[in-house]
Amino acid sequence: MSPLAATPRGRRAGPGLTLLAALAVVTAAPDALAIMTSKDAAERAALPFRVFTDADGLPHNTVHAIRLDRAGVLWIATQDGAAAYDGRTWRAVDMPERARSNFVRSILPGSDGSMWFATQANGVHRLIDGVWGRLPGYPAGRDFTRVNALIETGDGGDRVFWIGTHDGGVLRYAAGRFDILAEDAGLPARRVWALHAEPVPGGGTTVWVGTESGPARLTPGAARFEPVAGLPRVSVNSFLTTAAPDGQRTLWVGTYGAGLARLRDDTWRVFTRADGLPSEFVTSLAGSRFGGGGTGLWIGTDGGGLARFEGDRLLTIDVRAGLPANAVYSVCEIGAAEGTPSLWVGTRNGGLARLTEGAWRRVRPVAAAPSVPVTGFAETVDPDGTPVYWLGTDGGGLARLDRGGATVFDVALMRETVGPKMGVKAAGGIRTAEDVNEMIAAGATRIGASAGVKIVTGERGPREQY
Repeated sequence: MSPLAATPRGRRAGPGLTLLAALAVVTAAPDALAIMTSKDAAERAALPFRVFTDADGLPHNTVHAIRLDRAGVLWIATQDGAAAYDGRTWRAVDMPERARSNFVRSILPGSDGSMWFATQANGVHRLIDGVWGRLPGYPAGRDFTRVNALIETGDGGDRVFWIGTHDGGVLRYAAGRFDILAEDAGLPARRVWALHAEPVPGGGTTVWVGTESGPARLTPGAARFEPVAGLPRVSVNSFLTTAAPDGQRTLWVGTYGAGLARLRDDTWRVFTRADGLPSEFVTSLAGSRFGGGGTGLWIGTDGGGLARFEGDRLLTIDVRAGLPANAVYSVCEIGAAEGTPSLWVGTRNGGLARLTEGAWRRVRPVAAAPSVPVTGFAETVDPDGTPVYWLGTDGGGLARLDRGGATVFDVALMRETVGPKMGVKAAGGIRTAEDVNEMIAAGATRIGASAGVKIVTGERGPREQY
């Protein structure tokens, strides 16, 4: 049965056609190309993302981390400070010594109610009961100023905080004391991108470290990290442990350039673009039970959008499906026990997107180009005095806006957007065989031109003005 609902009586439909998305459509969304070409109108509907940007109170439109604290407040880390969301409004939170560094890379809600913030160039800040404080004894030196990851292990008086630095390895903070763990402690590299605490059945915690040269782990009671065989020595920047209903545990490892790795029953398997992963540059991982459809996995990628792993099936959600940008830096799913079931996606330059179950979806009667963040703008002038506007995008290539008609840049952008399976027609302003060849090289499969006879015969006519 198609999950469509008629427009409620007494209300007008807005631009396009509004649909009520049934749960199955949200949790089992087809890939982006299927959304655009499916015969089912519900599947062609863009996913109902609510996008928050600086216009809504975010301090910056690049979101590096998303965390929920013990009080149910959502926190995000951006390139210009942190922000907290109480369900209605955003509150920007600047770091102490803001002029030195207000770039927040990671956030950790402590078990004691404290909030920890990892910065780009000023170490770690801790917020307790509204009061900022530094960590006594924090190591001096530039190796420890940039912090990429934070986790906490233990409980009560045995709490341990782990700090992953950009150039100084791992800092272990316990009982007011810092220990520096680097190559001499078994790490394959001092540049740390990710930390992960994996509870061990029977007690204890294994600490996983993602470095520039692959992962390492510190098992309960061990004095040194041990390297992990079976994976290439590539940058590792995300981990996640999931458990199946039968109790089987799986470790997922996101790499930056080599795809997604899975460790199950002591066996590694790596998923790449050949398996349906939209990009092999994985940035973030989050578990999913969206819609109660069993255990799934959200995969954020740099350039490929967001992917969902269910069983052995990979589904892609990108700008064509409603995501504000294809560069995803952070993912967080909130379950029913924590609040309104929803998925939060932090992007580069596109803000923060929220996907909520049971929301309305929209189908546009006329296809529109996907919205992508614009990161650069320039104006030039043609020899005849016509202004030409150039827009550099994050993930959508270079676009040119002039007097009208197709340009090579337009066609290339459309080809990149729709992929290799859909036709692209170029029309307007095509007057010579050279124009035709350029359009075909850019990705056009059909040419529309009123000067078709002249193009075929090679006759050249006067340039049209329009």
